[in-house]
Amino acid sequence: MRGGLLRPAIVVAAGTLILFGCAGGDTEKSGPSVTTATPVAPNRFSPEALTRSRKRIDSLEARVREAVASPTKAPDVSLTMYMIQAYQYFAADFPDDPRAAESLDRAGQLYGGVLGDHRKAVEYYEKAYEKYPKYKNRPQLLVQEGVAAEAAGDTASAAIAYQRLLGEYPQHPLAAQGRGLLKLMRMSEGQKRKTFGGK
Repeated sequence: MRGGLLRPAIVVAAGTLILFGCAGGDTEKSGPSVTTATPVAPNRFSPEALTRSRKRIDSLEARVREAVASPTKAPDVSLTMYMIQAYQYFAADFPDDPRAAESLDRAGQLYGGVLGDHRKAVEYYEKAYEKYPKYKNRPQLLVQEGVAAEAAGDTASAAIAYQRLLGEYPQHPLAAQGRGLLKLMRMSEGQKRKTFGGK
């Protein structure tokens, strides 16, 4: 290579940002030299990062509760998106934390309940269900998934979710609800009118 100042190369190794540069000459002979080293941002998977992430979620949840409690205000879409993003990051960065499954669950609830994106809600309920077999609200996830799938117009997926609830949790208190939702979904409009009244 011809002489002259070469562009520095940036390498991250073992948590330190290292800037390599070369004053000139043949790099194959002299090799790169370290010109400076500065620490990179703190580890985003550290206990401190976990604490910060939990505090951020708690703060945003308080703001969401406050917004929901106001009967005059329309849903704050920006706040909802920040909340969903906080849940997504938390579940991705700390998948073994007890709150990870709940974060995916709540992200699904916000997608469906506030943003009206029922397909995204289904996606998050499925993710929480598949990834966290010990999550205490797992049967509830199947009900929520079925309801969201119905709202999205996907009755086949809704039926699968309800049948899964009945197959995997037949003695759970929500099984009766699942049976009722499945039966209602299979009724024709005429049968619904006959059963529930209306025109």
